[in-house]
Amino acid sequence: MHVRIAEFEADAASIDQMVDGVRESLQQGREGDTPERMTEEQREGLSGVTRVMMMVDRDSGKLFSLTFTETEDELRRADEALNTMSPPGDGPKRTAVG
Repeated sequence: MHVRIAEFEADAASIDQMVDGVRESLQQGREGDTPERMTEEQREGLSGVTRVMMMVDRDSGKLFSLTFTETEDELRRADEALNTMSPPGDGPKRTAVG
């Protein structure tokens, strides 16, 4: 198992918007659809993702996104795809990735 952890900072309203967007994208993916804001290359890069978890600390405005894959190669491809994606507008800002 391999995990990518990304840290974001935002206000509570932006965190809710980001979490809702991730939920919507995951649901569309489960239904076999490519989310509108996702390119085919991004979708392909994320094909090895087995689980996504989000941890939110509303007091500090921090959100941690954990992306799980089975292999190191799948993690590398997911990392490349996720690095091309950013939260929309003035919402959460990615501050770290590990």
